[in-house]
Amino acid sequence: MAIPDETGSMQPLKRYANQTVILTLPADRDVHGVSWLSVWSKALHRSLAHVRIPQNLNVPPAMETNPEVRTDRLILDSAHIE
Repeated sequence: MAIPDETGSMQPLKRYANQTVILTLPADRDVHGVSWLSVWSKALHRSLAHVRIPQNLNVPPAMETNPEVRTDRLILDSAHIE
Protein backbone atom coordinates (compact mmCIF):
# COMPACT_ATOMS: atom_id res chain seq x y z
CA MET A 1 0.00 0.00 0.00
CA ALA A 2 1.38 3.41 -0.93
CA ILE A 3 0.58 6.40 1.27
CA PRO A 4 0.86 10.00 0.05
CA ASP A 5 3.06 12.45 1.93
CA GLU A 6 1.66 15.15 4.22
CA THR A 7 0.78 17.31 1.19
CA GLY A 8 -1.09 14.47 -0.55
CA SER A 9 1.65 13.97 -3.15
CA MET A 10 2.76 10.55 -4.37
CA GLN A 11 6.02 11.99 -5.73
CA PRO A 12 9.34 10.84 -4.22
CA LEU A 13 9.75 12.12 -0.69
CA LYS A 14 11.89 15.08 0.22
CA ARG A 15 14.50 14.76 2.95
CA TYR A 16 13.16 14.88 6.51
CA ALA A 17 15.34 15.61 9.52
CA ASN A 18 14.05 16.22 13.05
CA GLN A 19 10.54 16.87 11.77
CA THR A 20 7.15 15.48 12.70
CA VAL A 21 5.40 13.84 9.76
CA ILE A 22 1.67 13.02 9.74
CA LEU A 23 0.63 10.20 7.42
CA THR A 24 -3.03 9.61 6.65
CA LEU A 25 -3.97 6.03 5.83
CA PRO A 26 -6.41 5.19 3.02
CA ALA A 27 -10.10 5.35 3.96
CA ASP A 28 -10.41 1.57 4.21
CA ARG A 29 -7.49 1.24 6.69
CA ASP A 30 -6.75 2.30 10.23
CA VAL A 31 -3.75 1.93 12.53
CA HIS A 32 -5.13 -1.29 14.04
CA GLY A 33 -4.68 -3.06 10.69
CA VAL A 34 -1.07 -1.96 10.15
CA SER A 35 1.90 -3.75 11.73
CA TRP A 36 4.70 -1.66 10.18
CA LEU A 37 5.45 1.20 7.82
CA SER A 38 8.44 1.55 5.57
CA VAL A 39 9.89 4.29 3.40
CA TRP A 40 10.65 2.18 0.33
CA SER A 41 13.08 3.16 -2.40
CA LYS A 42 11.88 1.96 -5.79
CA ALA A 43 15.28 2.79 -7.26
CA LEU A 44 17.27 0.86 -4.62
CA HIS A 45 14.62 -1.85 -4.02
CA ARG A 46 15.01 -1.58 -0.26
CA SER A 47 13.63 0.06 2.84
CA LEU A 48 15.29 3.35 3.77
CA ALA A 49 13.48 3.64 7.10
CA HIS A 50 10.81 1.74 8.94
CA VAL A 51 8.73 1.75 12.09
CA ARG A 52 6.96 -1.20 13.73
CA ILE A 53 3.51 -0.60 15.19
CA PRO A 54 2.69 -2.65 18.32
CA GLN A 55 -0.41 -4.86 18.06
CA ASN A 56 -1.68 -3.62 21.42
CA LEU A 57 -1.24 0.08 20.59
CA ASN A 58 -3.74 2.05 22.65
CA VAL A 59 -5.32 4.54 20.23
CA PRO A 60 -8.35 6.42 21.52
CA PRO A 61 -11.44 6.42 19.30
CA ALA A 62 -12.03 9.44 17.08
CA MET A 63 -14.00 12.18 18.77
CA GLU A 64 -16.24 14.65 16.98
CA THR A 65 -14.93 17.47 19.17
CA ASN A 66 -11.29 16.72 18.38
CA PRO A 67 -10.62 15.99 14.69
CA GLU A 68 -6.90 15.54 15.44
CA VAL A 69 -7.55 12.26 17.30
CA ARG A 70 -8.00 9.78 14.45
CA THR A 71 -7.01 6.14 14.01
CA ASP A 72 -6.31 6.66 10.29
CA ARG A 73 -3.34 8.93 11.04
CA LEU A 74 0.13 8.00 12.13
CA ILE A 75 2.38 10.71 13.51
CA LEU A 76 6.07 9.94 13.08
CA ASP A 77 8.98 11.86 14.48
CA SER A 78 11.75 11.45 11.92
CA ALA A 79 14.36 11.57 14.68
CA HIS A 80 13.11 8.20 15.99
CA ILE A 81 12.73 6.18 12.78
CA GLU A 82 15.18 3.30 12.36
